[in-house]
Amino acid sequence: MDLVEGGIELGLDGGDGGVDGATLLPHAERTRGNRVEADVGLRRHVEQHGLVGHASGRHRVWNPKSGCAVHVPPSIDECAEGSVPPMSQSELTEHASYVADEVKVEAYRRALTNLVKPGDVVIDLGCGSGLLGLLALEAGAGCVIAVDSGPILEVARDTFAANGVIDRVRFHRGDSSTLGLSEPADVVVCDQIGGFAHEVGLTKVVRDLFDRGVAKPDAIVVPGGFELFVAPVALTAGDPLTPWSDNSTGFDFSPFGRSAANTPFRLTVDASSLLGPGVMAWELDATDTSAISFELDLPIARGGRFTGLVGYMRAHLDRHNGVVLTNDPNDPGRFRRWHLYHPLATPIDVAAGERVHASFVINQLGQITKWTVEVADHRQSMSSFIGDFIDPLVMFDPPAERLLTLNRPGLARRTALDAIGDGVLFPELVERLAVEFPDQFPTPDEARRFVRDLIGRYCEPGQDAVSSPDGRKGSSG
Repeated sequence: MDLVEGGIELGLDGGDGGVDGATLLPHAERTRGNRVEADVGLRRHVEQHGLVGHASGRHRVWNPKSGCAVHVPPSIDECAEGSVPPMSQSELTEHASYVADEVKVEAYRRALTNLVKPGDVVIDLGCGSGLLGLLALEAGAGCVIAVDSGPILEVARDTFAANGVIDRVRFHRGDSSTLGLSEPADVVVCDQIGGFAHEVGLTKVVRDLFDRGVAKPDAIVVPGGFELFVAPVALTAGDPLTPWSDNSTGFDFSPFGRSAANTPFRLTVDASSLLGPGVMAWELDATDTSAISFELDLPIARGGRFTGLVGYMRAHLDRHNGVVLTNDPNDPGRFRRWHLYHPLATPIDVAAGERVHASFVINQLGQITKWTVEVADHRQSMSSFIGDFIDPLVMFDPPAERLLTLNRPGLARRTALDAIGDGVLFPELVERLAVEFPDQFPTPDEARRFVRDLIGRYCEPGQDAVSSPDGRKGSSG
């Protein structure tokens, strides 16, 4: 990286992470040792003085006093050119729908206003756009811990800054199981509630925060619990089994049809497709990871071709004040969330007045669901264990005497992580991987993406070795 000679005195003390020289850093927002993330004010200041070098999509300004490089976030124009971690179109669409869901936003706003006390520490679990964290701060939280494993966290960081609250937010990029806090959280808020509550693994993640003391024993979880409902349904358009049994290829795809029949699908089911009312089947606490098991009788209100069972929920955001969210197909005030459709292997014709006996066994930790239906003399049993494309190697322990060896992708990952641990710099590591593993990385760009992914997942944010104007090595931490 080329650094402009001369540098600028930025007043970094190089020790405890404090910042002086306030006249030059009027808008500094975050420090981590000698690393400073600054907003537009600082960026404009250094750009106007021609003191900016470029590397890895961020500006760097050399600080001769500390012997380190200050990182300045890219401008909005540069973001459009792909200099920040990219998000897919599906991610943008997904989070846009969350922000635009007025029913959901208002329910969370009411619940957090009621439950958050001034000064509370709030974990925004899977923060995404930062919406729930912003609502928590609006409600009076003293600090929000924004947790997300993806690059969207960097965009959320800019969103908190744009709303003038970044000084009250801490960021943790990674799995929540690696989160540690010196002060346990008072509130845990999340929107990872799926359409049938259990299918996104929420209870496992929340339970872990309590078990490790990251959340106080009496911490409030929003939502704190769920009621699960099941209803019989007759899908016509959009039946996920149809493409495998009714196609024009002339080939037999029945094995995929069998997998599809044993797979719960995220679908939006219209009320007109229901064959009868939903029945409340289970109450689930947000911290309860035990198996879900229930049986119930479902009345058929109108005749039709019974194709499966649809699961939906009512989420309790604030039980005391009656703040709930539901995706009940019959509720005009429902929020925008999919339903979980459990198909039958073979549709069954049913008449009004008949009853469907249904049973479910759901292993929340393994995310395996078995569902069984009985109508008159018809009985069918399905299991996601059959539907999932599961490699036996990841399901069972190998024999104790078996020697395990890494495959080529494993060797590439080990080589890269070992090199990072040895202090090998990014360009050298990319080149090494492209040479040693051409079967895994046919082009340098593919090696570069691989290393960037490893950095995002496994590396601390600081300690970038850079060269000073006089050729000496320094590090920004």
